[in-house]
Amino acid sequence: PELVRVAVDVRTPGTSIAMNRVGEPPEALAGPFPRALMLPPGRYTFTASKPGYPTFTRQIELSPDRPERQVTVELTR
Repeated sequence: PELVRVAVDVRTPGTSIAMNRVGEPPEALAGPFPRALMLPPGRYTFTASKPGYPTFTRQIELSPDRPERQVTVELTR
């Protein structure tokens, strides 16, 4: 299958971020950020956390129709 480019940017220092394809276990993403991931089409969940901040969760659907997507994480209190 074709891969889709996902640009991931984390703007809050010290944030932990994980990603998983729906139905699969989460995988921690290591920096430095921004970074690009090449992923097969499907539905993915990105979760970011940092003590003292609300958890960030974003689900995106990747398809060859949209060959590039972006996930920007900026945690606010």
